[in-house]
Amino acid sequence: MTELDVTTRVLELVRTMAGPGTQAEALVERRALALTRFANSYIHQNVADSTTTVRLRLHRDGRTASGSTTLTVADALRDLVERTVSASRHCPPDPGWPGLTPPTPVDEAAPPDEAIIAATPADRAARVRAFVDASGGLPAAGFCSTTYASVAFGNSAGQVAQGGTTEIIMEGIARTAMADGAARLAGPRLSDVDGAVLGARAAAKALAGVNPIELPPGRYDVVLEPMAVGDLLLSLALYGFNGKMANERRSFVRVSAILEFIVNMLRYRLTRWR
Repeated sequence: MTELDVTTRVLELVRTMAGPGTQAEALVERRALALTRFANSYIHQNVADSTTTVRLRLHRDGRTASGSTTLTVADALRDLVERTVSASRHCPPDPGWPGLTPPTPVDEAAPPDEAIIAATPADRAARVRAFVDASGGLPAAGFCSTTYASVAFGNSAGQVAQGGTTEIIMEGIARTAMADGAARLAGPRLSDVDGAVLGARAAAKALAGVNPIELPPGRYDVVLEPMAVGDLLLSLALYGFNGKMANERRSFVRVSAILEFIVNMLRYRLTRWR
């Protein structure tokens, strides 16, 4: 079945098993990922994986519940609906339920890149080879991955949407005895990533750190490149500003301090506006 077929089937099961008064929405995503890794300037791993995920959210008797599965056979879809309906009976009332989106036109996204959909291990290996050659003999390591995702959405109010997206990511390092140089690039088309450009960039960074100088203690302005800023923000989001970790006291974030900061900022702005 296609993703849209699965979405339709799940909504039919909800209507049959939970009653026509139940509001429901289903999202089906099929993601195909292929990954080529290299270390010490040699490819050592090539893997491919395809996973379909079905997510269901329903609102029944004033309560909202969600469920998911990675199986699309008939019994699995029926089990998903049964579990989610059962879970809704134990959920607290949800007075903030906004309702379902009615049938609404959806903007067409850019079509997925057929070259990524058809990409082979040889296509990724060619980019690895270009990276290694451009690193000028420095030991190199990293990965190149291609991903194709197709998605379908539907709800019991009649809204339907579907589409697909593609992505290629390449990241690698070139290494000297003193320093590493990293380079990363991603894009929606296979042609967006040039292994030679990334390899040369990584090697230049590594060679620039061969003869470091020692700075005396003090305060210095530091300029981070986009890749470093992205990694920093991702770490803060995953391990710091994470609700579950904050509740479990595993995060460095103190919610009370954040609220105090927000209140002080609002007071400051109100003072300036007067």
